[in-house]
Amino acid sequence: MKKIIFLITIVLFAGCNDEQPKQVLKQPAVKEVAAAHILITHSESETNFTPSGRTRTEAENLSLQLSVLCTLADRDFGELAKQYSEDLSTKTTGGYLGIFQKGEMVLPFEVETFGMKIGDIKGGIETNLGFHVIKRLPVHRANASHILISWKGARSAVVGIKRNRSQALLLAQELSSQLSNNPNQFCDIASKFSDDTGTRFDCGNVGQIVPGKLNNNVEDVLFRMSPGEISDIIETDFGYHIIRRDT
Repeated sequence: MKKIIFLITIVLFAGCNDEQPKQVLKQPAVKEVAAAHILITHSESETNFTPSGRTRTEAENLSLQLSVLCTLADRDFGELAKQYSEDLSTKTTGGYLGIFQKGEMVLPFEVETFGMKIGDIKGGIETNLGFHVIKRLPVHRANASHILISWKGARSAVVGIKRNRSQALLLAQELSSQLSNNPNQFCDIASKFSDDTGTRFDCGNVGQIVPGKLNNNVEDVLFRMSPGEISDIIETDFGYHIIRRDT
């Protein structure tokens, strides 16, 4: 009898706690995600190219092995995509699929991706195409403009450029110094000096950028910048770039 009374007392005491229940905050609904994947096909895959001759089980096991390599052995996802993925449209960009909303991917792929956290990697995801290793990525978008200072022999250098690489760097440094003192000169400098003939008279505007569209060195800088910020000099195969993030 004493034991029963003791238990009732505990229940009543717990029910008299003055502390209000914590309010549960609803997480905002995810409207879009970005992801990369590695596609492993098998003999039953429904693709518009000839799938591999491996069995369904072999494809599943390989996709799981690759996910382990990324998560436990810290292998680079993009490099593994270039080496193993059989999605010919994305393997050269490290498996990057871009930004997509619900209804734009096959359902099993969509369900898994929207349920993952940014940076998560998961293998063994089956669709009619085969088995996928998925990596959820942050959604990156940026509108940007650039000034390109090229040199003779640089990739896609326009005919008539006579400056060498050292001279190009000196010019880029001079222009970068001018912009640090007066950022509003960007459009004027682009029209006078940029060697990108397709954008120089449009303030150097290269439009909206998502990962995989530009050189990795440029994107690494661009997506860390704030709108209105102008970068230091960035070197690529095309020459020396000065980037402005517009949005």
